[in-house]
Amino acid sequence: YEKALEDGKSTGIKKSLYIGIGLGITFLIMFSSYCLAFWVGTDFVFKNQMQGGTVMTVFFSVMMGSMALGQAGPQFAVLGTAMGAAGSLYQIIDREPEIDSYSSEGVRPSNLKGKITVSNLKFTYPTRPDVPILKITIDGVEIDKINIEFLRNYVGVVSQEPMLFNTTIEQNIRYGREKVTDAEITAALRKANAYNFVQSFPDGIYTNVGDRGTQMSGGQKQRIAIARALVRDPKILLLDEATSALDAESEHIVQQALENASKGRTTIVIAHRLSTIRNADKIIAMKNGE
Repeated sequence: YEKALEDGKSTGIKKSLYIGIGLGITFLIMFSSYCLAFWVGTDFVFKNQMQGGTVMTVFFSVMMGSMALGQAGPQFAVLGTAMGAAGSLYQIIDREPEIDSYSSEGVRPSNLKGKITVSNLKFTYPTRPDVPILKITIDGVEIDKINIEFLRNYVGVVSQEPMLFNTTIEQNIRYGREKVTDAEITAALRKANAYNFVQSFPDGIYTNVGDRGTQMSGGQKQRIAIARALVRDPKILLLDEATSALDAESEHIVQQALENASKGRTTIVIAHRLSTIRNADKIIAMKNGE
């Protein structure tokens, strides 16, 4: 534990040292300006080169300016913290992702049906060479040869914890596809078993869901996320533990919505509960890549 804190301790000592030096220099300048103004002012008075009132005016002006400088000193510590935070932020902004989602390279099948084939074990993760990963093809084309942007337009994802934005239900669903009509939103809500509870709200689809969907229950958030995935009419629907965080009643309602959503498309369900996959055409149990 002490070893883990060593870096933080070292950083804290350096930070305190720099703050102490900065404050010391600030107060040195401030009190030195007092002394200089007083010494020069009295010299002018003794030599009858300046009146006493003028000297006092200049002295207090220097004092007020020095006090302002002294008050600005502690802000340099805040500025340093902000610069450190900005450095981390710009590292993320300037980072080049390994996968270019806007790349024009790759195959664009003219009529993607979503037929997925999992064949021979082909490669492994560099950090886990002992865990083999499956080779996947879609409509006979290897997944790594399909254009990224094209493929993502045909894939819908519903995760365990849906990400809803602090805006209306309508806007959250529209994030699923740029150009979508009100009729398509209504159809997606019906397929997701969400239409009735949405209409029960005073503002309907214009109800604000709150930050990360805090104004909605777990089941309601999940059904809105399903509607958002369905509004793009994906050929492939990926459900990643979509009901694992729900209670039994909410799970039953969401499960019905998922069954409706699975019709007419290839659906991949990742689950630990058997109740989630009881209507699946094929069930695959995986362990150590097999």
